[in-house]
Amino acid sequence: MDMEFGSEEELYKRLLPALRSKVRELKLAGLIIKEEEIWEILKSKTWKNSQDLSINQIVSDIFCLTIEEVESFIRG
Repeated sequence: MDMEFGSEEELYKRLLPALRSKVRELKLAGLIIKEEEIWEILKSKTWKNSQDLSINQIVSDIFCLTIEEVESFIRG
């Protein structure tokens, strides 16, 4: 099944359930973060030089994001 998205916003909306799940997971670990911040971390670090990612790979990247990566990004 080939999925095409007309815009980054459309893709983001499609991924909101995964992003929300990650927010809840991080909250349980004591880290308060928003869906938009996770999105920005992945865009700037994980997907910076990537092209043609599958939806499966994007979701996997969301769930594999570590607390350490988030904290490092927040600290700048």
